[in-house]
Amino acid sequence: MTRAEYARYRGVNQGQITKYGRQGLLVEGPDGRIDVAATDARLDAVLNPVHGGDRRAEQSAGAAHDGPGRIAYLEAKAEETRLKALARRLELEERAGRLVRADEVEAEAFARARQAQEAILALPDRLASQLAAETDEARVYALLEAEVRRIARELAASAAVEPAEASAPAATGEGG
Repeated sequence: MTRAEYARYRGVNQGQITKYGRQGLLVEGPDGRIDVAATDARLDAVLNPVHGGDRRAEQSAGAAHDGPGRIAYLEAKAEETRLKALARRLELEERAGRLVRADEVEAEAFARARQAQEAILALPDRLASQLAAETDEARVYALLEAEVRRIARELAASAAVEPAEASAPAATGEGG
């Protein structure tokens, strides 16, 4: 295998293979071609997989030399780094306002649903006497429609404010 082919095979640039050659780490035949098996064994025995060694640690002779504990440590360290980066990204997304906490959304949805339920359940108390006095079906319909639309507007308006503001009791002047 040529040095260029070996560089692609190892996943490093050709300059790194040249450096290995100067360090006497390459096993080359009389024709100048690299003996892959012998060179792999030599490199895997001396290189740290994290810093330019064979990135296929579980297949390398270096992995056997380092032992399973070393591989487990490297895997755990990589996972820890990945999780820290993920946590930092999520924190930044939350600060930027692109993410919200699920428990806060659930609490807000519950509060809004409760508000809608209370407004609807208060309809009979507010309209019973007016509707009882009406004999005109169109007038009854108009009163009901006006009240339902008022409730819908109030719910929409409360949804448009920030959640912290919506959770504070509103002074509407209505009892109920």
